[in-house]
Amino acid sequence: MSRFVFFETPREALRAAVPLRADLAAIQMEWALLKLALKYCPDQPRVPAGNRDGGQWTDTAWARVAANNMPGAVVTDAAPKSRDATLGLSAPGRDKARRALVLQGGGGDFYVAPNPNANPNAPWYADPSKSLVGSYNDGILFAAEQENVDPDLIRSIMYVETTQGHYFGAGDLLDSVGLSKTILPMNIYASRWAELGTREDLSNPFTNILAGTKILKGIEANLSAPDVAIVGTLYNALDATKVSDYGARIAAVYKEKPWQ
Repeated sequence: MSRFVFFETPREALRAAVPLRADLAAIQMEWALLKLALKYCPDQPRVPAGNRDGGQWTDTAWARVAANNMPGAVVTDAAPKSRDATLGLSAPGRDKARRALVLQGGGGDFYVAPNPNANPNAPWYADPSKSLVGSYNDGILFAAEQENVDPDLIRSIMYVETTQGHYFGAGDLLDSVGLSKTILPMNIYASRWAELGTREDLSNPFTNILAGTKILKGIEANLSAPDVAIVGTLYNALDATKVSDYGARIAAVYKEKPWQ
């Protein structure tokens, strides 16, 4: 039931409102102090200078994750707000940790800084005639549907790898005799991704394409906002902390679609 209070004069109504306003102000002040107490911690680390959000408070929990679960982590430089606990690791440690998260299919939040100076142009030795995108389009479409990955992203990786990573025309020969560490058409480093197949398995183009697509899916699952340049950068070097020339090249090819 609603309760109504009637005042005989405006003066009486004003007198009744004064204590109510005072109570409201006190509640607002208490709430502000409570939020400040919950937020402030004298030992909470700041994001180090040179990172995005540099100087701002960051989450101590992620510094503890790096210290307790990732040997070699540097806690003195707090991780940025991206919560990428791998940033405090050495490059080899970051590569290993990120590779595990890619294979796991998530659980990380990889941070790769933008790089306006990254070169998106093809190197002088690139040979568009070596592209295998047209030859393996069926395999690309199958892998894309199987793993729910954009087929043009797969095409972009394959285009760059086969036109720039062909060892001056000897790529297929070197792959077949086991002299190259990586295997086309997705240029997969066989020993690094042994969980996705043996060298013999990855020598099958369709298995190779599916394995490369699984890597792409795992990378995307560890990015809060997947970006083609960032995905490309990480496909080429998982320890990267800023967009590389390779990543910029992948983004340019994705936009241009030279296989069409």
